[in-house]
Amino acid sequence: VTVTSVNREYNQFITNQLRGAQSAFGAQNAYYEKISQIDNLLASKTNPLSTNMQDFFTNLQNLVSNAGDDAARQTVLGKANGLVNQFNNTDKFL
Repeated sequence: VTVTSVNREYNQFITNQLRGAQSAFGAQNAYYEKISQIDNLLASKTNPLSTNMQDFFTNLQNLVSNAGDDAARQTVLGKANGLVNQFNNTDKFL
């Protein structure tokens, strides 16, 4: 048996479909990575925004009930500063 030539056969339609699918995958993968980072930023297991906001408003309500309590004032200020820092970090990321 003697091989005289090798011909490359391919289907242009299939090639275009593959390129389109790879492009779509790349776009969706980039989107997923960014959304995951935002989710981790806002819903962190160690420092979730929702918990910090709830703590702030709980302590603010405590301060309203005990307006003369200096410790309650300091707690509210600390919680407010923590929220400001978290919002600033979120703003820098977004």
